[in-house]
Amino acid sequence: MPMWAKTIMLFIGLAFIGLGIGLGFFVARQAQANAERAARLQPLSAAAFKYAAPANTVLVEGSISSQNPLRFRTFVAYSVVEYRGEADDDGDPKWELLERVTPPLFLDAGGLIALSNNNYQLQRSHAEYQDQPYLRWDGWRNEGTKIYSGLIHDGTVMVIGTVTRRAAQNELEAEFVFAGTRAEYISDQRQTSAMLPWVGLIFGLAGVFIVALGFWEQLPRFGTRG
Repeated sequence: MPMWAKTIMLFIGLAFIGLGIGLGFFVARQAQANAERAARLQPLSAAAFKYAAPANTVLVEGSISSQNPLRFRTFVAYSVVEYRGEADDDGDPKWELLERVTPPLFLDAGGLIALSNNNYQLQRSHAEYQDQPYLRWDGWRNEGTKIYSGLIHDGTVMVIGTVTRRAAQNELEAEFVFAGTRAEYISDQRQTSAMLPWVGLIFGLAGVFIVALGFWEQLPRFGTRG
């Protein structure tokens, strides 16, 4: 095996090891921290949110108000990904994010709570819409199947964000909007935290194997010297 190939194997192996450590330790710990934070924060009703102190981090559980205008079909907020063909020899699909539409929203939590920002994350979705019945990539037109996913009227959501004061009333600057309940979010994050160490271990072992294989290929050459 040429030296350049062994060098590539070494870098790939180290990348796998780094990915394994990142997933198995850092990302898993972050997921656990997310679950613990949501468990500590008690959901605020609209009445309680009205008197919350500005700059406080709060959790709101409610539903998407019907007062929100529709942005596309039944979605009030959504993201769009486009199919770009197969990414590798295994036939895994390649997707590209085309657009995120995350306008300020009204939530119903026993009364209306306004989200003030348009840069929150969308986590999970209430519904999906695929614009073609099958996945297709048209290289001539540079266009592929699009999948829209997002939030709809009356869908249950959980939001964590910071209380802001505007126009003499409280609004919520959201970090993210989760399509589901607080209990579902906590469960999802705990499951992710429990699963990622195993995923990280798989990547790490694969990286060790690739690095070891690269060194093994060099052993006969070292053995013939001197």
